[in-house]
Amino acid sequence: TANEQLEIARLIRNWIAAIALQNQLQLAQDTARTFETTYDLTDRRYRAGSQSSSASDVLIARQNLEFALIDIPELERQLDSQLLVIDEQLGRLPGQTAATLVTQSFPAVVMVPPLDKPIGLLTSRPDVAAAELRYRAALEDVGAAKANLYPAITLAGALTLQGETPSDFSWQDYIASLSSAISGPVFQGGRLRAQVRIEQAEADELATAFARAALAAVIDVETALLSIDRLTQQVERSRAAVATAESSNQLVQSRYRQGLSSLLAVLETQRSLNSTRQSLIQSEQALANAQVDLFVSLGGNWK
Repeated sequence: TANEQLEIARLIRNWIAAIALQNQLQLAQDTARTFETTYDLTDRRYRAGSQSSSASDVLIARQNLEFALIDIPELERQLDSQLLVIDEQLGRLPGQTAATLVTQSFPAVVMVPPLDKPIGLLTSRPDVAAAELRYRAALEDVGAAKANLYPAITLAGALTLQGETPSDFSWQDYIASLSSAISGPVFQGGRLRAQVRIEQAEADELATAFARAALAAVIDVETALLSIDRLTQQVERSRAAVATAESSNQLVQSRYRQGLSSLLAVLETQRSLNSTRQSLIQSEQALANAQVDLFVSLGGNWK
C-alpha cells in the first residue's frame, strides 16, 4: 500500500540520516585530533624558544582545538536520538540499533529502472492504481444507471400461469402486470436519466484525476532521475575537491614541521579540508535520499 511504501521510505531516510550523522561525528573527531596535533607542535616549539612560534600562535592553535571540540557532544546527541527513532520504528528496545551500527557508507543504487517502459512502471504505484480503480468503479456505476432506464421484465408472470387452469387465465390481468413493470421506468425516465448524467459526470471527474495521477507519477520519476544525475556529478566533484584539499593540507603540514610555513596557513588548509569533507557528506546524503525518491516514484521496489 501507499502507506507501507512511505513507511519503508521513512525508515531508509532515517537510516541515511544516521549514517550522515555518524560520518559528521567521525569528521569532527578527526578534525579535533588534527587541531590537537597542531596545537601540541606549536606549543612545543614555543616552549623550546623557536622563532617560528609565538605565544599568539599557541593561543590561536588552542582556540581552534577548543572550537573543534564543541561540536562533538552535540553530534553525539543527534546521532543517539536518530538511532532511537530507528529503534522505535523497528519496534526494538532502545539501544539495539546503536549496537549494530557498524557501517559508515550510504546505500548505493541497487535497482536500475527499466526506462524503456516507463508507463508500465506506474502500475506499481498504489496512488495510480487506486485512481484507476476508482475510475473503473465509476464506469460500472454509469452502466448500472443506464440499465435502470430499461423495464425490468422477468418471467415471473409467465411462471404463475403453470398453476392456473385455462378458464382462470385472463389476458387483461397478464398484460396489466407487464404494463406495470414497463411503465415504472418510463414514468421515472427523467429522474433516471438525471442519475445517469450524475454518474457520468463523476466518472469524467475521476478520469481526469486518474490522468493527473499518472502524469504526476511520470514527473516524479523524471524529477528523481534528474536529481540523481545532478547529485552524482556533485558527489564526484566533491570527492575531487576533498582529494585536492588533502594533498594541500599534507603539503602545508610538512612545510610547517620544517619551519617553512606559517601556522595560519596550516589552520586555513585544515579548515578548507574540513569544509570540503562536510560538503561531500551532505552531497552523498542528498544522493542517497534521491535514490529513495526514485524507488518511491517507481512504486516502491525495495529489492
